[in-house]
Amino acid sequence: YAIKVNPIEVVNNPKKYLNKKVTITAKFDKFSTLGLDYKPAYRDSEKYITFLIQRSSANGHVVPLSEMKNFIPRTIAEKYIDLKSGDVVEYTGTVFSDALSDTWIDVEKFRVITSDSVKKDKAE
Repeated sequence: YAIKVNPIEVVNNPKKYLNKKVTITAKFDKFSTLGLDYKPAYRDSEKYITFLIQRSSANGHVVPLSEMKNFIPRTIAEKYIDLKSGDVVEYTGTVFSDALSDTWIDVEKFRVITSDSVKKDKAE
């Protein structure tokens, strides 16, 4: 089963969550290629895309939580191409690396909680 976590807590203690399944609810920031094809935490950019969430502690500012790399298969991400920055998402995945003292997560389930741009859906 997955542990519901605060993303700031996870990036502050990536070793503590290594090889654990976590569930995160956060504001979506954007899809990215950040961290893809990086050898110590390799995920193929042909098959995966990264997404970033917003740093909840940046009061009044939109700041991506770039220390957390969330890898999602492109086949799942393609269903959410209309997501906008600020849409609330919930996802579950396994923290598979703490390379560069960052948090690297393999996302297995992804769903939109609130969005102006995407129809609400059920978990993958």
